[in-house]
Amino acid sequence: MELYHKAKCVNFILYQTLSPKSISVLKAKGLGLTQIVSLDVVHGKAINGSSISTLLSKNDNYSYATISGTTQNTKGENIIISTIVKFKVSAKIMDMKILEYGNEIRLDTNFGTVGSSLGGLGWLRNHWVKDSKFKIVNTGNVPFTLKYGASNNGNFSDSIELAVNGEVEISLPNVLNSLFFEFDGANTTTNEKRIQLGNNGKGYLNVLRIPDVTW
Repeated sequence: MELYHKAKCVNFILYQTLSPKSISVLKAKGLGLTQIVSLDVVHGKAINGSSISTLLSKNDNYSYATISGTTQNTKGENIIISTIVKFKVSAKIMDMKILEYGNEIRLDTNFGTVGSSLGGLGWLRNHWVKDSKFKIVNTGNVPFTLKYGASNNGNFSDSIELAVNGEVEISLPNVLNSLFFEFDGANTTTNEKRIQLGNNGKGYLNVLRIPDVTW
């Protein structure tokens, strides 16, 4: 029997490998071991950290495998048979947004950099806010532990568990003061154009208060 697959849904699966590619003999039910067909999917950073693939969409993603082959009827004649199998992969993504005055601060643009050894990164994106208070909202589909503080050596002064859709208000009362943030989603991948991932699987960024900043 030959196996091949394709993605044909709105949330389709990329970087996928179906195995095995073929099955020489498929035993009838009850006459042998059940044949396992698996779909290997890469979602975000590869396990060895050497490359990054396209992220799957949050929650359910689909792919379809077509299995076709031949069987024989009671006369010994070959009959072509085929079936389509649906695979579903629920993708987890750690994500968040920063809100100031109700407006979202772009995480992929409008940032400087600051030196830091957190996560082995060497530098962090430095995002700017104008007000003394802003919010962080969990927009991913996994909870994460948020830690933050003025020190960039990992000795964070505050920690909070942020559930999916949860939010927390952060105070930054003094001009030109900044806070370092760590996002621990238990090794859940993230969009690294938005949140830098350290070599420990945690996300990091810095927020600096500059009242006269313009977007």
